Amino acid sequence: MRHKVSFSLPERMLGPADIIVKVKQGNGNRILRKLLLSKGGIEWRRKNAKRGKKRNWGGFAKMMDSV
Repeated sequence: MRHKVSFSLPERMLGPADIIVKVKQGNGNRILRKLLLSKGGIEWRRKNAKRGKKRNWGGFAKMMDSV
């Protein structure tokens, strides 16, 4: 299965404004998940959710090192 991944970057240093990466399924425009990156950490959200699974950068590094 192929996925489309797109993102938008604010025109400033990474801070409180999130960088949003949209992960879409196949050739359509159906959004599966969103990855939000900010100065404080990283968050993985379902397409219409207001909140998702959050990690600060230290917690994210620990999680990735354990896989």
